[in-house]
Amino acid sequence: MQKRFLLMLLSLFLAGTLAVAQTTNTLPSDVVAANKELDHQLLEGHRLLDRDKVMALFTSSPDIFFIAPGGELHRGFDEVRQTWREFFASLQSIHGRRWSDRFRSGNLPPTIER
Repeated sequence: MQKRFLLMLLSLFLAGTLAVAQTTNTLPSDVVAANKELDHQLLEGHRLLDRDKVMALFTSSPDIFFIAPGGELHRGFDEVRQTWREFFASLQSIHGRRWSDRFRSGNLPPTIER
């Protein structure tokens, strides 16, 4: 379930990036660089099993919500943060690769390994 959770999260995040890329011929280089940095920070947060690092990439708004792959709705910063804590607590380690690296190699979807 955790593997599916992470795949869903990464897929949703990266699908938005690809949708934008498909509506234009090219993305500005600063947008590409920002997305690569965000990918890097997200994967680093997962590698470190650091919920605070991952949460900092999203929002600190009290209105945050997250719908888990199983359909559970988590509302509010504390509840979403707790979801990340539980997810990371269930792992010994996790490894992923940036979507752009996988896309260039033609090996899709992104690989998540535990």
